[in-house]
Amino acid sequence: MVTADAADATVTAEPADTTVTTDAASAACVLYTSGSTGPAKAVVLTHANVQSMVAAARREFGFGPQETWALTPSPAFGSGVWEIWNALSNGASLTVVPPQAARTAHALRRFTAARHVTVLSLTPATFAQLAQDLPQDATAPPLPDLRHLFLGGGHLDPEAIHHWIEHHGDTRPTLHHLYGLAEATAVSTHHRITAANTPRTGPLPIGKPLANQTARVLDHMQR
Repeated sequence: MVTADAADATVTAEPADTTVTTDAASAACVLYTSGSTGPAKAVVLTHANVQSMVAAARREFGFGPQETWALTPSPAFGSGVWEIWNALSNGASLTVVPPQAARTAHALRRFTAARHVTVLSLTPATFAQLAQDLPQDATAPPLPDLRHLFLGGGHLDPEAIHHWIEHHGDTRPTLHHLYGLAEATAVSTHHRITAANTPRTGPLPIGKPLANQTARVLDHMQR
């Protein structure tokens, strides 16, 4: 991108190359894994991979152009695939959370409220901080415009979940636990979190696979 009023006078426009073609097998983006599930490596996601995820998420959660998504992590982080592609592929708005708004839970709350964010994805650590920062008033939604709150990317503490639900309920926003690997387009399974199905201790379920995906439980011998 070139800012016109700051561009050097010697810069001249060149015709766009319109010969580039893509298909379902073409690369849409590349994620670099940390190696937690094997050797660190780059994972190429195709347009078919991404659109399969988008179609499944649209079917499950009813995403559409009415949403305002918040991009909280770095675009290079794997979960950014969930926010970026689900927002843009559905014609929705995507607002990038600036560093100063992501430094504290209070700043994040003010930013998302001011931008009328309807879909928010957080790591468990950030969620725990946000739960403590919100007004402890069960009579009003903590973030009135927020419809869906997705949690993933780490160990989710049941205590933080129960703290949120006890003060703010589990219907507005709805709470979801996401799990997935970069090789599976970042999100593979989802679990709707409610007061009734959340244990007081121990891990939370990872739920069921998104449509178009299959989940198998294997032993240490991959059987």
